[in-house]
Amino acid sequence: MALSVQEIEQAKQSFPVLKHDNFLSNHLTLPVYAALYKKKTSNGVTLDSCIQTGVDTPGLQFGMVVGDEECYTLFKDIFYPIIKDYHGNFDPATESHADHVRESVGVVDVKPLDTKYVKSVRVRAGRSISGFPFPPSCTRAQRREVESIIVGTLKNLDQDLAGSYHSMESMEPSEINRLTQEHILFSNLSDFSFRNDGLARDWPDARGIMMNKEQDFFVWVNEGDHMRIISMQSGGDLKTCFETWKQGEKQLETAMLNAGYKFAWNKKLGFLCARASNIGTSMRCSVHVRLPNLSAHPQFEEILKKLGVAKRGNHGEYRSSTEPELFDISNIKKLGISEVEIVQQVHESVTKLIEMEQQLEEGKPLQF
Repeated sequence: MALSVQEIEQAKQSFPVLKHDNFLSNHLTLPVYAALYKKKTSNGVTLDSCIQTGVDTPGLQFGMVVGDEECYTLFKDIFYPIIKDYHGNFDPATESHADHVRESVGVVDVKPLDTKYVKSVRVRAGRSISGFPFPPSCTRAQRREVESIIVGTLKNLDQDLAGSYHSMESMEPSEINRLTQEHILFSNLSDFSFRNDGLARDWPDARGIMMNKEQDFFVWVNEGDHMRIISMQSGGDLKTCFETWKQGEKQLETAMLNAGYKFAWNKKLGFLCARASNIGTSMRCSVHVRLPNLSAHPQFEEILKKLGVAKRGNHGEYRSSTEPELFDISNIKKLGISEVEIVQQVHESVTKLIEMEQQLEEGKPLQF
């Protein structure tokens, strides 16, 4: 139903000043806002609570968070265009993630990467518990209930994956710092509370980590999502790293179902998380690789773009690298692609980057 002039004018009184360049400002128009701003999900999440971080904070690429799984359908008039723009023209208005990927079909069949260049490999993905508000919108009681549910399901992991749960509230600061520096534990989100995204509220209440004995499988609780399931290994064996991750993810899903819960998922968008940049498979497959010569080449950024991968410093998105020649290379695409395809694409891309690094080491002209 078309909005009246009066309704548009009324909405104009609440329409935000979009002064930052991000996906939100590129797509949020007054008519779209007017049609959505009075709506609420069953958890009470509004459009304004989702977009406030992008209104307030410069430098955020996406400009929105997601309060709960209903937001993706109730506010689809803003989410769908942004998702299409961000996820490489995958259009949820006409496509379904499930039609592209019903399951991770096939087996990862890749050789270990060259450890002269590769320091470590990691596979991680976010998962949300259906029916609960996501971390930007949950209450303290809901956050604590989510923690309790997850800690209960972790007890069902096989012995090689199982470990002890450590609440950040009871951990010593020195231990938190050590695990963060070793890329095992997440950063203190209160350091980024300026983003006004709701993730740092009550920090570190009901946040924690489960680590297995070998420290190659972890589950983060109530960081950016209800849980992040992570497998990490030194060296270049991406195949084993993925297989460990997949084993843990399936065991946790089964334990959730047996306890009467399920992961938030829909056919259109796959697994649903607190950021629309992190849906579909929600998988980030990454390799820490040394590229001293290639990273200094003027075409480095162009090469990464052509390969369809992104780079970070070795301490993540928000921290400067202490080893400037070491890069965290990962997939960009997560939606409309299978987990197996992601791992194979990252492996192929890193292999090509290493080949180009070797070309430059030998003084040869770069070919790509």
